[in-house]
Amino acid sequence: MGRASREAESQPAEPAPLQFHGYDCTNDCSGHEAGYQWAEEHEIADQDECGGNSESFIEGCKAYVEEQSSHDNDENDDMDSPSESEDSDQD
Repeated sequence: MGRASREAESQPAEPAPLQFHGYDCTNDCSGHEAGYQWAEEHEIADQDECGGNSESFIEGCKAYVEEQSSHDNDENDDMDSPSESEDSDQD
């Protein structure tokens, strides 16, 4: 085993990059958090409404919209499935 191989093995692995709802953060995710909070405060429902001067702010806004869309879909799925009480009425 050569010297370079041993040095590579002894160096710690790079930490996983920070992420905010699936979006990579550069430093501390504060821009993403600000965009998410802004979208929540303004009840943003469409990613086209996410704008700003910072890519991280926009991604935070988009993360909020995506999360709300998935919650809405989950609620609609629950409403579409028949409840057990409806099934028992047919007996």
